[in-house]
Amino acid sequence: MGIFEPFRAIGYITSSVPLSVQRLGTETFVTVSVGKSWQIYNCAKLNLVLVGYLLGALGSLVCGFPAFRGPQLPKKIRALASYRDYTFAAYGNNIGVFKRAHQVIIGSQDGSLQLWNISTKKKLFEFKGWKSAISCCVSSPALDVVAVGCANGKIHVHNIRYDEEIVNFSHSTRGAVTALSFRTDGQPLLASGGSSGVISIWNLDKKRLQCVIRDAHDCSITSLHFFANEPVLMSASVDNSIKMWIFDTSDGDPRLLRFRSGHSAPPLCIRFYANGRHILSAGQDRAFRLFSVIQDQQSRELSQRHVSKRAKKLRVKQNAAN
Repeated sequence: MGIFEPFRAIGYITSSVPLSVQRLGTETFVTVSVGKSWQIYNCAKLNLVLVGYLLGALGSLVCGFPAFRGPQLPKKIRALASYRDYTFAAYGNNIGVFKRAHQVIIGSQDGSLQLWNISTKKKLFEFKGWKSAISCCVSSPALDVVAVGCANGKIHVHNIRYDEEIVNFSHSTRGAVTALSFRTDGQPLLASGGSSGVISIWNLDKKRLQCVIRDAHDCSITSLHFFANEPVLMSASVDNSIKMWIFDTSDGDPRLLRFRSGHSAPPLCIRFYANGRHILSAGQDRAFRLFSVIQDQQSRELSQRHVSKRAKKLRVKQNAAN
């Protein structure tokens, strides 16, 4: 490594690229994109465990890594076997039989939804669509059921086998639907995220809105993920933060469990503090933060209580602060 070469990014949590959650043994990890690199956090405490290589483009090609994500089982897998298109998994006292899929659903900006066979490279079916750009699509725990989010703020829960709509929800007051996730622990809930940074929780049985997390994020939500068989939801946003919400209150509403965040706008002033082990940073997002150069989990936003009250007293305008 030469002089003045980049060594480590401080305060860069995530980008606009959706996150990916994987379970390895008894632990769960989340991979996030940070510019040309990627980071992996352990979801138990959201501590940083690995920083990936810088990835670049070679002409029209992009370097990548092969990956496969299978179903999440409630217990440790003891044995695996495969026969033709079927995979057999022994876990606990059960044996699960899974058929490898060769079909994928594709949504487009013109509102069309198509079912393709990736083995034969043929289009199997084209659905009616909803005359609005499809912004996200996610499969449900129920067979042949998907949720489709549109740019007009509509959410459609659709049975793709019979091409029938089961239920639809209106998300229009919170902007376009940018992320969706089904809860998988037996509760009939669907989480949706919008371009306004609000998370909505929908009850599929009662076909109504159950609760809203209004201050979930400051910017558009890029990802939502319910952990397998757990009442925990993870969200990510372009405001440079990832958060975990747990549904353990008496009324069923979620509360913030843990999070990691950085500046959502460029910093304006940076100073080393405490023998160079910490960095103080003030940004255009009006946040004053303390970053640790050793342990990422020690980074935090410093309190600015009564700032607006003092600003009014000193007659400091909002645009002047920017």
